[in-house]
Amino acid sequence: MNARDQKATEQELKQDILDVLAALRARQECYPFSMVRNQLKAAKMPTSNGWPPLIEKFVEMVASRERLLECREELRRIYLQSLVVGTRAISIFEVDKREANVAAANIDALLDVTSDFAQAFPLPVSDEKLRKAGFNGVFCAIRKYEDGAVRLIACCRRAFRTREAIDVAGLDGDAKNALEGFDEVIGVKNGWVQAFDSIVVRPVEGTIEIQIDIPCRLTREDFGKARNFYTDRLNGLFGERFRNEKWLMLPRNLYPLISKLYARNDGYVNSLGHATTTKSIKEERMRGRQSDLRKETFHEEGMAAINGATDEYSIRKGWDTADGQRTPTVLISGHFGAAGGANPQVGYAFIDGCADEDDFAMVMSKLVL
Repeated sequence: MNARDQKATEQELKQDILDVLAALRARQECYPFSMVRNQLKAAKMPTSNGWPPLIEKFVEMVASRERLLECREELRRIYLQSLVVGTRAISIFEVDKREANVAAANIDALLDVTSDFAQAFPLPVSDEKLRKAGFNGVFCAIRKYEDGAVRLIACCRRAFRTREAIDVAGLDGDAKNALEGFDEVIGVKNGWVQAFDSIVVRPVEGTIEIQIDIPCRLTREDFGKARNFYTDRLNGLFGERFRNEKWLMLPRNLYPLISKLYARNDGYVNSLGHATTTKSIKEERMRGRQSDLRKETFHEEGMAAINGATDEYSIRKGWDTADGQRTPTVLISGHFGAAGGANPQVGYAFIDGCADEDDFAMVMSKLVL
């Protein structure tokens, strides 16, 4: 227990808890409430069916300082995991292992410890500061692992736009009159959310991972811009040292994995996009993470009818965690126009449904050609 905790009042500890809950809630688009609730339940902490009642439980909670500290530390653990897993787009770059060792030892040169993001980390910055922040990542924290891997965390502002139906009957005065006669009125809301991207250097594997956090809906163009920004920063830092200004150029091509993931008997194939030799395009999906398309009657009989002659161009597949509590998934999404092509390319995969780094590592272990 640090000096601050020793002197902290119960009210201060409770405020710590509420601050972490607010930060976790802000990540609900990429780290869902159910993930938080299940971990709290396993730790015998207060739970509920949604964010407002959960926060209210902690506001009204009467507990000893020791119990408040336990709750705060468990919530912090969950929150810190949410910053490095959740829903993410992953690109993997293969490099010389010696270069990866050099990069791991020197990548902290990119850190900006004076930034607002670094000063607030691991909590998010205030709404006012986020509104003024840029869309390019600011490197604000570093983590080192026992196997020599290093994670550099970068924060930035990401924009989102939502559309919601407006209940005209609930309006009053001139607004209601102005919209009279419309069957449906849609309101568009713009906003921002803080993202926590990662650069992970793995000397043992000889790889650099660029992990783009997805706390709100992003387009392919958004992914491309974010990844290019990080490769430019890394090339700028290490290009001259390695005598290669384009040190990180092309990520590992994950397209060949699509057919291999389908063929491997493990896990659950939740969805498959494929172009058959009979010139049809199929987009097949199952309901539920533990549903396997390969065992579905319609799919089985269709594949048998064409003797399995099809070109897969996208797949979503999941695997149960060791404790059987979750089924994280990976999505590799190509375009049907690439099916059967000479050298189709997909440079990133989407991983979601992970509660912690062990879940994430399990999914990453499946992405082996």
